[in-house]
Amino acid sequence: MRSRTARIRALVAGRWPSPMPSSSLNLKRFKEFYQEDRRSIGRKIKRALRYPSFEFDRDGLERFYKNWSLGHLIEVRKPRVWRQRKRLQAGLRFLIDDSVPIENRLTAVLEGRYRVEGAGLNFLTKVLAAHNPMKFTVYNEPVAKALKYFEYDMPYGLTAAQKYLEFSRLMEGFRIESGARNAFDVDAFFYNYWEQNIKS
Repeated sequence: MRSRTARIRALVAGRWPSPMPSSSLNLKRFKEFYQEDRRSIGRKIKRALRYPSFEFDRDGLERFYKNWSLGHLIEVRKPRVWRQRKRLQAGLRFLIDDSVPIENRLTAVLEGRYRVEGAGLNFLTKVLAAHNPMKFTVYNEPVAKALKYFEYDMPYGLTAAQKYLEFSRLMEGFRIESGARNAFDVDAFFYNYWEQNIKS
């Protein structure tokens, strides 16, 4: 069994084993296809949530949920999230504080003092991707299913924060080796592959 790094290199180079067609592997073609739309994703997320203060109102949270560009958030959880907005706002400010180690920040918002029921990994990593799209890739269902299809296995015995950071490092390597401009291109590639080859 090849290492995860070797698998990603094979994916970028078009050598991923069947049934994944090599014609689908050139992520560089997404640069022009998604150029206008995806370049604005981060700005829209930041405006909706009033980054970096995160003093968003109900309309802003609504616009954030309606932005499906980096994954569909479950609407039924939105009222619960809104009721916890003070904790969420404080947690998001902490999440983007680059003076604190990222594992500590993620642990606090996923499992610790800033945890908000209903605001899970997809919600939080959309904010991280908007904050630093060169380093953080959003984790959502299409990406997870695509990686599972490519036989990517997450190491055992890790916390939720550590699992995401392992995934994020993997995607950062994929971005660099593929020539993608940012995490939005990486998300586009995996979403496109999921929609065309996996979604039933």
